[in-house]
Amino acid sequence: MVGGPRGLLVVLPMHLDGWARVVLHLPDGPAPGASDTPAALAAEAAARGWTAAVRECRWTSTFRTQRRLAADHGSRRVLLIGDAAHVCSPVGGQGLNLGLRDAVSLAAALPRAADAEGLAAWRRARRADALGVLARTDLATRAWTLRSAPARAVRDTALRGVLTTPAGRRLLAESVAGPRRKPRDGDGRTLG
Repeated sequence: MVGGPRGLLVVLPMHLDGWARVVLHLPDGPAPGASDTPAALAAEAAARGWTAAVRECRWTSTFRTQRRLAADHGSRRVLLIGDAAHVCSPVGGQGLNLGLRDAVSLAAALPRAADAEGLAAWRRARRADALGVLARTDLATRAWTLRSAPARAVRDTALRGVLTTPAGRRLLAESVAGPRRKPRDGDGRTLG
């Protein structure tokens, strides 16, 4: 990861014969008429400090980082899960995980669906989980996309300190991806 005034550059090795996923954060959006050819993307990555040779590009896509949480409309007949209920920054890869927790916990709560309080408890628990994920991914996104040089220096110094110990690395991972825990059903019981 390389952050700077041009935005964030993330290079993720894919362990597939030298392939990597490259994510370029464009804080001001793509320039009008900007190209997404491998050469243009390699030039933009190089401008941010990445000097690897790009031989081929399998695909490109553009996305906006969003934060969304469905309103709690109180309907007893509609249940929202996954991206219909919440959308978060891709930092930490938590969107899919959050949706899977929705599905697993709903499957456990459905046998008690005749009990309105059971589903209400499920909704409260899922909303609390979604709010926690949104807060963590928002904070991580803001931290990784800092544009101010002094703020980036403070972030980088703190990260270097945190990453020197196993406990610090675990704390950082859990702050972005969430703590390890077993999913709970709508009544708060641990599943599995």
